[in-house]
Amino acid sequence: MNKPWQMKRPFAVILLSALLSSLGFAQELRYHPVFSKLQYNFRVPEGWDHGVLVDKADVGELCHSGPTSVKVVATYKPTDLGIILGTERNEDTGNDLGHLVRIVSADEVKEGWVCADVVAGPTEASMAVQAKLDAVESLRRRRVAMERKRKEAARETEERAQKAAQEAERAKIRRACAVIYSKTIDRKISDLTVRESQEVQSCQVAGMYRPA
Repeated sequence: MNKPWQMKRPFAVILLSALLSSLGFAQELRYHPVFSKLQYNFRVPEGWDHGVLVDKADVGELCHSGPTSVKVVATYKPTDLGIILGTERNEDTGNDLGHLVRIVSADEVKEGWVCADVVAGPTEASMAVQAKLDAVESLRRRRVAMERKRKEAARETEERAQKAAQEAERAKIRRACAVIYSKTIDRKISDLTVRESQEVQSCQVAGMYRPA
């Protein structure tokens, strides 16, 4: 039976592992079970064969007094790898005090806090995988940016075409009103035909009953 701090590897991780394996990432997946984070090694205290994970409330005591003075939530081996989920800073110095980590060992996933000084650098394998992921993300962002520019250019082209069509229509009306103006300006209203009266009214409403 699993301990409270242990849980099976999420199905989504297993499914994603199988998918990426088919795409040529099989070797890296052994070192990089969580694909959005770098994978880290964790040191163990001198004289110990394992390290400990604790609750956030105990990380300060762990870092100052050692693992024998706190309640242990889980343990890890020197060969285990994991990711950093969060960081607790020392308010007095501003330096990192501890990290919330997730360590994947076989089919177990363990989460807890460790002292900042036990976290070694990211593994070369995970950095290689992360570099590939970053490259994919960079390509995706470039494509999104190109698509956005394409849509903006298409919208601007459409707006210019609409504006040009509107201006052409107004120019057409203006020319027609100029002709109507020249035909009716010196005539009495009573002498105008019904059609001419309507045309004069339309031009007046449009503000174009005047010489062009």
